[in-house]
Amino acid sequence: MSSEAQNCADMDGYLTPLGMMANSALHISGVADGLQVSAGTSGTELRISPGTALDAQGRFIVLTEGGTAVADGVSDAADPQILPVRADGVAFPTAGRSPGEYRLTVSWHEIEGSFEVLGTQQSGLLHAPLLGLVPAAESMGPRVVLAQVTLGTAGQVQGVAAGSRHAVGLAAETLEFRGPSLIDGAATSIGHVITARLAARRDGGVDLNLVAPDGAERCALSVDGASGRLRMPTGVTGDLGIGSAQPRRSLHVEGTEVHSGGPGGGFSFADRTAASGAFVESPTSGQRWSWYAKDGHARLASGAADHLVVGTGSDGDALDVPRRMRVRQGGDNSAGIWFRQRSSATADNAFVGMQDDTHIGFYGQNGGWGLVMDTTSGGAVHANSLQVGPVTAERLDTPYVQAGRLDTPYVQAERLDTKYVQIAANPGLLAESVAGGIGVTGNFGYNALKITGTGHIVNQGGNYTSLVVEQVTPGGYAAISVKGGPIRLHKYEGNTYSIYADQTIISNQGLVSRDHIVKLDHPLDPENKNLSHSAVQAPDMTSLYDGTVVTDEKGEATISLPDYVEALNRDFHYQLTPVSDRPVVATVVQEIAQNSFTVRTDTPGTKVCWQVTGTRHDPWARANRVAVESDKPEEERGTAQFTTLPEPQEGKDSPVPDGRQRNEGHAAGPSATSHRAPAGVPARRGTTPSTGAPGS
Repeated sequence: MSSEAQNCADMDGYLTPLGMMANSALHISGVADGLQVSAGTSGTELRISPGTALDAQGRFIVLTEGGTAVADGVSDAADPQILPVRADGVAFPTAGRSPGEYRLTVSWHEIEGSFEVLGTQQSGLLHAPLLGLVPAAESMGPRVVLAQVTLGTAGQVQGVAAGSRHAVGLAAETLEFRGPSLIDGAATSIGHVITARLAARRDGGVDLNLVAPDGAERCALSVDGASGRLRMPTGVTGDLGIGSAQPRRSLHVEGTEVHSGGPGGGFSFADRTAASGAFVESPTSGQRWSWYAKDGHARLASGAADHLVVGTGSDGDALDVPRRMRVRQGGDNSAGIWFRQRSSATADNAFVGMQDDTHIGFYGQNGGWGLVMDTTSGGAVHANSLQVGPVTAERLDTPYVQAGRLDTPYVQAERLDTKYVQIAANPGLLAESVAGGIGVTGNFGYNALKITGTGHIVNQGGNYTSLVVEQVTPGGYAAISVKGGPIRLHKYEGNTYSIYADQTIISNQGLVSRDHIVKLDHPLDPENKNLSHSAVQAPDMTSLYDGTVVTDEKGEATISLPDYVEALNRDFHYQLTPVSDRPVVATVVQEIAQNSFTVRTDTPGTKVCWQVTGTRHDPWARANRVAVESDKPEEERGTAQFTTLPEPQEGKDSPVPDGRQRNEGHAAGPSATSHRAPAGVPARRGTTPSTGAPGS
């Protein structure tokens, strides 16, 4: 052997044991890279890709292309076999093996062979990893496990799993993390600084410490060794996000529920007025509360007592409050509770609560306020039918019974004169005609005038208005309210309009008409002429945006739209019109994204008139798409009300949609329409302001 070769052998004999000692002391044996295991195409072989492993003695085990491996017996009784390692790995045969569960292992191994050292051909030991199938019940010893293998009859590979395979580990008390950083000194330079340390604690726990640029450390996360509990130490600032890249609270969870179970399951929270972080184990005055579930009920408790119980069981089980409750006025016009039956799942039926600051009562959705009590005097008022004991009188005049109508088999009166309502008429009869006019005043927000059946008001001439409805209290409910049917307005010869409004008309549903016309003063002759435009019509709810822009030196221009455009619309369409003394091509090169789009002209500096339309897709629009074509309802069939309208007859209403004439005269009998709610009652959810119902 030459001196150079001898020196290499001496160095190898010295350095190799040192490297093994270092590896075994600093690392945990396992797979370092590659060595993927799969079932071969023949069904009786395993394919192991090139890779590296480290055994418990600190020796590297390497399968490399062009090298060799040794199969530790291709059958139960066979001798080891030399296997070549190709680019796709090595094929380990399993034919002849007994059925059962095995572990495929690799271990450090050498075989006799020849090799070249510094240009000199030498003979000696060559690295050749030993592959073997070891019954799963046997000890693995220094072997490194690559896979769990299930063999069938004749060594057929039936399954491959990870089993006890694991990667190389690192044995250390502290792991130090470093990141690149700009280091300022006499000359600016780039280097690495310590950013964090993961350190083992003597009690078996682990701390994650963050390192500041000045070297100061603070614990950000800690795992207790005895209990295994995870905690963020006192003084740590910042928010923890689970499923959220931008947490907004100390603990922010997105995308799933937060679950707590077991005998002590629930969610505990302290009174916000208590000291920061205060935890009272046995609260006596609401210092700490908890939500928990027991016996099929959700319970809000403080201390040993449940203060609110929500259930799904028998009648009366939905909500149980063992103390007096308070309903307080908030954003609504009064405090109270709405009630709703299953038969009217989309509408409220009745309301119990405050009518105003000094009155509490019962409100019916179709009947208005019924029984109302004055909280200062204790007196009760009833606005509609009231059943009392047997009373017969020609005149009933008492401050204790106040009603718009008494209609029961026990009370009969030719005249009812009370504090709030004055009626002078024969029972069951209505005046046929009132000459000169009629004035009716309603007190405490009740109906001033109520007409049951057909009502007809005629203006005999002059410059006076047929009917004036005045809302005395600003900001109150509608001056006129119509329930139960449509309003039909007829324009007689010589009139220019059927309805005139000084303010905005609001509709919670669509407005249906033959045309939508905008009329305004003529800009060239505002005192003598009008200018009328017809609105653009379309089968979809279409929004339109337009403007002008001048392209830059590249022929491009980006147009910014309002920030609500994409939230309000979809299905955008574009129109571009270049303004130039020669032909110019204008195109949309980037459609609307983040409420802007880009156009391009083949001539830079061109003025472009643009127009964008979109179809609304806000929640109201999606729920109220226009039915472009629809069948008429049964009562409108046989008529063409939007093609020809019947002329109204003098002194009579025009025909109803089904062609039948309305009754002339006035029907006798009690009123069946609802009363307008008094001022101060909030709008009920799902109704227009004119309904006069209390707010939800």
